[in-house]
Parts: sequence; structure tokens; C-alpha cells
Amino acid sequence: MLSDTPKMTEHSLREYVGRSDTDLNGELKSKLSDRQKKFKYSYATSPKVAFEKECRNYHDFGESAKLDNKYHPAYPHGTNWKCPACNIFDNSASYCIV
Repeated sequence: MLSDTPKMTEHSLREYVGRSDTDLNGELKSKLSDRQKKFKYSYATSPKVAFEKECRNYHDFGESAKLDNKYHPAYPHGTNWKCPACNIFDNSASYCIV
């Protein structure tokens, strides 16, 4: 989760939610900007748990209307996991239509 506030608190502005299944360092470097100087992370016990948490964060923090995320989080390649918050996946793509 990326933020532009100097010190992240429960009320910090959340700008982007994401996850990395392979390279967190690379993912952060590709998303951080001059405006987004802080990030918060948490561990997940499995890729599925990470995906579900990312989906919940995406919905909880305002979806594309309030986040820099253009789309609902994609499920990992080779899976057909469903979002625990909306469960509306298009059959031809790995994103949720909200």
C-alpha cells in the first residue's frame, strides 16, 4: 500500500494497493513516485491469502474511484481465484468488473 503522507497512520491517504508474488522490491520500485514516499506491507501465508487481502484492501480503500489502481487486482497467472469482496470476474480477462 503506497501513501503520500510522511507518517502512515490509520487515517493516511491510501493511493495504491498491490502485491507481488515474485519480486516485492521490483514491484515497489515500479510504483513508487516522488509523491508516494511511504509504503506499508504485511506478510501472507500463501499467494491466495495475499490475493484475497489485496482485493479486500482495494474495495475497503475506495476502488478505482479513490485509488491510483486503474483496475481491480488481477488473480495470479494459472489460477481462477475469485475476489472475496465482489466475486464478479469477466471470463475473458483476469480483472473484476466493478
